[in-house]
Amino acid sequence: IIRITFYAYYGAGIGSEVPAEHMAEIVDWLDSFRAGRMVFGMIPPGTNTVQVEIEYLDGTIIKQGLDTVEIGWFTYYTRSSEEPDRFREILSKTRLTD
Repeated sequence: IIRITFYAYYGAGIGSEVPAEHMAEIVDWLDSFRAGRMVFGMIPPGTNTVQVEIEYLDGTIIKQGLDTVEIGWFTYYTRSSEEPDRFREILSKTRLTD
Protein backbone atom coordinates (compact mmCIF):
# COMPACT_ATOMS: atom_id res chain seq x y z
CA ILE A 1 0.00 0.00 0.00
CA ILE A 2 1.41 3.36 -0.99
CA ARG A 3 -1.56 5.61 -0.25
CA ILE A 4 -4.78 5.55 1.78
CA THR A 5 -7.34 8.32 1.46
CA PHE A 6 -10.60 8.61 3.36
CA TYR A 7 -13.67 10.36 1.97
CA ALA A 8 -16.84 11.41 3.75
CA TYR A 9 -20.05 12.35 1.92
CA TYR A 10 -20.42 8.94 0.22
CA GLY A 11 -17.01 9.22 -1.40
CA ALA A 12 -17.63 12.63 -2.97
CA GLY A 13 -15.57 15.75 -2.54
CA ILE A 14 -12.01 16.05 -1.37
CA GLY A 15 -10.51 13.23 0.63
CA SER A 16 -7.96 13.26 3.40
CA GLU A 17 -4.81 11.22 2.85
CA VAL A 18 -3.36 9.24 5.74
CA PRO A 19 0.00 10.75 6.78
CA ALA A 20 2.99 8.40 6.60
CA GLU A 21 3.44 8.45 10.38
CA HIS A 22 -0.08 7.00 10.88
CA MET A 23 -0.09 4.58 7.95
CA ALA A 24 0.80 1.44 9.96
CA GLU A 25 -1.92 2.12 12.55
CA ILE A 26 -4.57 2.66 9.86
CA VAL A 27 -3.46 -0.40 7.84
CA ASP A 28 -3.69 -2.55 10.98
CA TRP A 29 -7.21 -1.26 11.60
CA LEU A 30 -8.30 -1.86 8.00
CA ASP A 31 -6.84 -5.38 8.22
CA SER A 32 -9.20 -6.07 11.13
CA PHE A 33 -12.32 -5.68 8.92
CA ARG A 34 -14.28 -8.89 8.42
CA ALA A 35 -17.58 -9.80 6.81
CA GLY A 36 -20.39 -9.84 9.33
CA ARG A 37 -24.04 -10.65 8.81
CA MET A 38 -25.53 -10.71 5.32
CA VAL A 39 -27.50 -7.68 4.15
CA PHE A 40 -31.11 -8.59 3.39
CA GLY A 41 -33.22 -6.03 1.55
CA MET A 42 -32.27 -2.39 1.13
CA ILE A 43 -29.15 -0.99 2.76
CA PRO A 44 -30.22 1.66 5.33
CA PRO A 45 -29.64 5.36 4.58
CA GLY A 46 -26.27 6.53 5.87
CA THR A 47 -24.54 3.24 5.08
CA ASN A 48 -21.12 3.69 3.44
CA THR A 49 -21.10 7.44 4.10
CA VAL A 50 -17.37 7.06 4.75
CA GLN A 51 -15.30 5.51 2.00
CA VAL A 52 -11.67 4.49 1.75
CA GLU A 53 -9.45 4.57 -1.31
CA ILE A 54 -6.35 2.38 -1.23
CA GLU A 55 -3.59 2.62 -3.81
CA TYR A 56 -1.21 -0.32 -4.14
CA LEU A 57 2.37 -0.34 -5.40
CA ASP A 58 1.30 -1.91 -8.73
CA GLY A 59 -1.03 1.05 -9.42
CA THR A 60 -4.26 -0.73 -8.50
CA ILE A 61 -6.75 1.59 -6.76
CA ILE A 62 -9.70 0.27 -4.76
CA LYS A 63 -12.41 2.58 -3.39
CA GLN A 64 -15.26 1.26 -1.26
CA GLY A 65 -17.45 2.06 1.71
CA LEU A 66 -16.49 1.02 5.21
CA ASP A 67 -19.88 -0.40 6.21
CA THR A 68 -20.41 -3.19 3.68
CA VAL A 69 -18.39 -5.57 1.51
CA GLU A 70 -19.46 -7.56 -1.53
CA ILE A 71 -18.36 -11.17 -1.67
CA GLY A 72 -19.50 -12.92 -4.80
CA TRP A 73 -23.17 -12.11 -5.37
CA PHE A 74 -23.83 -11.21 -1.73
CA THR A 75 -23.36 -8.09 0.40
CA TYR A 76 -22.34 -8.28 4.05
CA TYR A 77 -22.05 -5.70 6.78
CA THR A 78 -18.48 -5.30 7.99
CA ARG A 79 -17.19 -5.53 11.52
CA SER A 80 -13.80 -4.42 12.77
CA SER A 81 -11.77 -3.62 15.82
CA GLU A 82 -12.31 -0.22 17.41
CA GLU A 83 -11.27 2.63 15.15
CA PRO A 84 -7.98 4.30 16.02
CA ASP A 85 -8.05 7.81 17.49
CA ARG A 86 -6.25 9.13 14.38
CA PHE A 87 -9.08 7.99 12.10
CA ARG A 88 -11.50 10.72 13.25
CA GLU A 89 -8.70 13.30 13.01
CA ILE A 90 -7.97 12.26 9.40
CA LEU A 91 -11.67 12.11 8.51
CA SER A 92 -12.26 15.61 9.91
CA LYS A 93 -10.06 16.99 7.11
CA THR A 94 -12.37 15.78 4.32
CA ARG A 95 -14.68 18.29 2.64
CA LEU A 96 -17.16 18.57 -0.21
CA THR A 97 -15.47 21.47 -2.04
CA ASP A 98 -12.38 23.65 -1.93
